[in-house]
Amino acid sequence: MLSKQKSNGQEFINKVATIGRIHHVNVVELIGYSAERYKRALVYDFMPNGSPENYIFYPEGKLSLSCKQMYEISLRVARGIGYLHQGWDI
Repeated sequence: MLSKQKSNGQEFINKVATIGRIHHVNVVELIGYSAERYKRALVYDFMPNGSPENYIFYPEGKLSLSCKQMYEISLRVARGIGYLHQGWDI
């Protein structure tokens, strides 16, 4: 859910259209949206293993990932960010 925004509805639709065109294996895909008055929500693809944040910021001493797994997650996140920064097909 997005905070209650009083911005132009067309601006929100334009942002959704832009985000909706992002397709990369390492970027969560936007599935849809809801816009009712000032309440807005973005619906993203389900992540069965949860967000990487749940693993990266795990309580100290209870790390459930190996160094290799952390490296793989970091590498995939970096590839996704690189895709967004270098320009994606629009």
